[in-house]
Amino acid sequence: MPHMRRSPGMSPYRSAITVLTLMATVVAGCSSSRHTASAPSTPAQTPTGTASDDPTSVPNQPAPTLPPVTPHKVKRAGQLQAPTISAAPAPFSGRVSYPDGVSLRVGKVDQGETTGSGPGALPGRPRTGFTVELTNRSTKPIDMNRVVVTVTYGSLHSQALPIYDAGVHDFSGTAQPGGGTVTGYYAFSIPPNQLTDVTMTVDFDGLHASATFDGSAWTR
Repeated sequence: MPHMRRSPGMSPYRSAITVLTLMATVVAGCSSSRHTASAPSTPAQTPTGTASDDPTSVPNQPAPTLPPVTPHKVKRAGQLQAPTISAAPAPFSGRVSYPDGVSLRVGKVDQGETTGSGPGALPGRPRTGFTVELTNRSTKPIDMNRVVVTVTYGSLHSQALPIYDAGVHDFSGTAQPGGGTVTGYYAFSIPPNQLTDVTMTVDFDGLHASATFDGSAWTR
């Protein structure tokens, strides 16, 4: 507060009024300063047309385009000759059956969108999942640790990109003779307008020709 010197002719009453007036002015100034400092700043504007920080919020992205492919048998350790047991192709609703008692079927087909984040993730793309089951009624065990599943679509047999998100698991272990059953779940990104023309090839060992399913792969 400024120091006031009393002039010789100033009365105490008048002096007190002057002091109170100066105090009110100082307080008002301080109050105004506090109000200005605490006023909320204008929020920053979010640029339009930018991608969301949440990659899973981007829907309906197209399936990745890959070149056509022709599946070939995998060469496995100890395999000395070409497969000697073959079976006719089947629709996705049917069963591929070999004469020695081995058979495969697609137990379930489902559609959705890809999920996940990080390097290599493609969230929001179309996703088709296949539950594949092998039953071994032959007399020999089948090693299921090197199964290769390939999916193509369309008249050009374009390769569908494998998807490795939640729930996907390869065949593994051994399909025991006499009725042992093993199951794998595989997912691929297939354009929805191509789901009526899909081919799946399951190469599970060196003795059997690959099992082939073709036709419509819509949810069932």
